[in-house]
Amino acid sequence: ALFPHILASQMSNGEYKAGYRRRTELESGMLSVEIKATAERHEFFQLALTPGDNGAVQVVVVSSSVGLMRSLCAAIERVISRRFPGLSNDVEVHFSGRDGACVWRVGGSMSVGGVLASKEWDRSVRVVLAATGKARTVSIREIFDGVPGIFFSHSWKDRSIQVGPFIRDQIEMRMRELVWYDAQMMSNEDQFQSRMAEGVTKSWVVFILLSREALASGNCLREIGMAREQQLNPMANTRIVILAMEDEVTYAAIDAWPIKSFTFFSDKDKVYRTVHARTVKFVKEHLLGVNIYAEWIKGGASKDPAEDLAKQSQALDRIIANLRKPLGSLGSADSKGAPEFEVVNQGEVWILGTKGDPEFPAEADAPGKTAEKADAKAADMTAIKTAGQTTSDDKADAPQKTPEKAPEKTAGQTT
Repeated sequence: ALFPHILASQMSNGEYKAGYRRRTELESGMLSVEIKATAERHEFFQLALTPGDNGAVQVVVVSSSVGLMRSLCAAIERVISRRFPGLSNDVEVHFSGRDGACVWRVGGSMSVGGVLASKEWDRSVRVVLAATGKARTVSIREIFDGVPGIFFSHSWKDRSIQVGPFIRDQIEMRMRELVWYDAQMMSNEDQFQSRMAEGVTKSWVVFILLSREALASGNCLREIGMAREQQLNPMANTRIVILAMEDEVTYAAIDAWPIKSFTFFSDKDKVYRTVHARTVKFVKEHLLGVNIYAEWIKGGASKDPAEDLAKQSQALDRIIANLRKPLGSLGSADSKGAPEFEVVNQGEVWILGTKGDPEFPAEADAPGKTAEKADAKAADMTAIKTAGQTTSDDKADAPQKTPEKAPEKTAGQTT
């Protein structure tokens, strides 16, 4: 009786295409129904009913993405708790580990849907090797292969800390994808750099919550530079979505920037920070071809919170619709011809630029420069004021410069 309830809960979900099919090639007594989801990147899941041991039956769930798997597990757990509260059941997760096929027998009060919802990636669990029965300890991250497909790059010193979690939740809900968000994903400082690199390289889309604070942060600059490298790499073609967090980083404002260093006052730390001329050049050359959404700037254009929320929702709809479209490659056929970027430090100033840029020789930006040279540089810094604000109508959705296109990555299968 459990299987029909699970199947009905999914067939009634309006987010899935109407078409589904019963697979008849299975053995007698087995039923398998495949339902294709409407989500991007050809997502699908399969529910199968098979005979088990001692008269029991098995409900097998296969999904093309962990975000979709999370929704399925949560739905199954709801059906069991509401309609079959006394049902005795065992849950196993079968996956390919470093040493071969493994099985995680979920026990106690733990649930797969709950673990995926709370993103306990570094939580350790015991699994057994299918071939030998030998037990070993792995992280939840290893079981699901670190699969969150969306990365959020943001600063902790600006408006991102207020709006970031809301945007993340909306993206996860609408796209059924898991988001790399450093509040949960990168809490271990010792592993921050490797986790950050893993998050960007394994994601098919990077959301940049852009601000002057982000452009003055070493970690944010590393994420932005790595995302752009991935976008230009023909083997990756990562997509980039930019959400402006303040008026000073809208398309019109950035387009008016001269290629000069400038300072701004950090409300968070009550100090002046610097965005280096080399970083300014990078932003103008590599980010202005991407549509910069301004709907999340504080107060918005309307100054009406309800109207701003509606515009933000509409902007997310457009973003997701664009991400669903298959796009051509941005990279050249020869990945060796793609530019490489570097982040260096000059005193207290972090700098992002193209390696080998003749306008900014590497030795001029190397760490450890004298205070005199830093002071000389500071004397030439110019504050940049807002030059304008992008609009959020349909016309603004077209890229303001050369559109940047990238194909969608293929999601791996999770069982």
